[in-house]
Amino acid sequence: MPEKKKSVVPRLRFPEFRDAGEWEVKNFYDLLEDVLDFRGRTPKKLGMDWGGGNIVSLSANNVKNGYIDYGAECKLGSEDLYEKWMGKVSLEKGDIVFTTEAPLGNALLVPDSQKYILSQRVVAFKIKKGVNNAFIVQLIWSSQFQNKLKMLSTGSTAKGINQKTLKRVRVKIPKMKVEQQKIADCLSSLDEAIDLEAQKLDALKAHKKGLMQQLFPQEAG
Repeated sequence: MPEKKKSVVPRLRFPEFRDAGEWEVKNFYDLLEDVLDFRGRTPKKLGMDWGGGNIVSLSANNVKNGYIDYGAECKLGSEDLYEKWMGKVSLEKGDIVFTTEAPLGNALLVPDSQKYILSQRVVAFKIKKGVNNAFIVQLIWSSQFQNKLKMLSTGSTAKGINQKTLKRVRVKIPKMKVEQQKIADCLSSLDEAIDLEAQKLDALKAHKKGLMQQLFPQEAG
């Protein structure tokens, strides 16, 4: 008997899209307008150094899922370094920055229109107009996508992936951009709620620590 074709429809779907048909199966790179990749570039190779300005460099050290970690190593560059490094291209608000190694698979949306230097172990995705950027970030964060990255990654200690391999990743995506937006909005609202609860938890921990310092006698000096 011929193998039964698997339906490309999620188990849970918003009511207004239940008759919208199956999702599409595409190569991940078919969703991209362009990929910015400057991983081999360094200030030394450009005859320059870090410093001399306040333009933030994005690397695998400070690109986390959903945000830039300014508490991590965050090198700053000058206007001259930025122009030599980035050339005629730039990161725009809504572009996706993706870590390719150590760690593999973190992603964030560029949060604003400031200048950023695209540095080590990251690439940037410029998404096609018919695709929702926030949906793609949620797709990258999904266990399905992350498992595919792990299967295709190489390296014994620091797992990584190259562009040639990343092009082979197949993804499922709603045909309608409005459905992509609906999913992204739903999951993003949950992310915001999780962040808020995490802040409350941190505040409670700090409050408890302060109380313990006051409720227990201090050791004599």
